[in-house]
This record gives sequence, C-alpha cells and structure tokens, in this order.
Amino acid sequence: MDGVPDGVLRYDGIQVSNQERTQIVVALEDARETITAIEREEFYATLPPNVQQQLDQFLDTSIVTAMQDTLLIIGSLLVMMLLLASFLPNVAQKQVLPVKGVPDVHPEST
Repeated sequence: MDGVPDGVLRYDGIQVSNQERTQIVVALEDARETITAIEREEFYATLPPNVQQQLDQFLDTSIVTAMQDTLLIIGSLLVMMLLLASFLPNVAQKQVLPVKGVPDVHPEST
C-alpha cells in the first residue's frame, strides 16, 4: 500500500512500524469522516507552507493515480470482453424463403 500517509512518512524520512502505520491510517480515516469543511480549512491554514505544498502534491498525485487505475481496470475489462466475444459462435439467422404452393401462415394475423 502506498497512499498519502506512506508518501508523507517517506518524504519526511520517518520510519514507523506496521502497527504505528495502521494507527496513523485509522486516525486519519476517522478524522476524514468527522471533520467539517471549515475545520479542514482552519487546520490547513495552520500548516507550514512546505507542508501545504507537500499535501497538495500528494493529493494531486493520488487523484491522478486513482484515475489511471480506474482507466486500467476499464480497459482490462473491455479487452477481456472483446476476447470472450470472439469465442461466441458465428451463427447467422437463416432466412426462410416462401415456397410456392404453401400458404404463408402467420399466427398474429388471425
């Protein structure tokens, strides 16, 4: 997993254990669920400019990565469906021509 918390820790050169990383991720997820837009803006304003720049960079990167992953999944599914469709039987519907002397009977016309 290589998300925003991992990127920040790596950028700052901070080493944490897996348990500490999990606690950080859970705390961030909880904060994301409970924080309001005004609180978020106030917190962002208290950050040093270099941290604001890092955060903006990580958010931009995560957005682009999410879009790339989504397009990759869609493209993979499309290719898989095209390959599977190539194995469908190639059976054309046979056209029945009227035979002279045999009445043309259509149940819906009666």
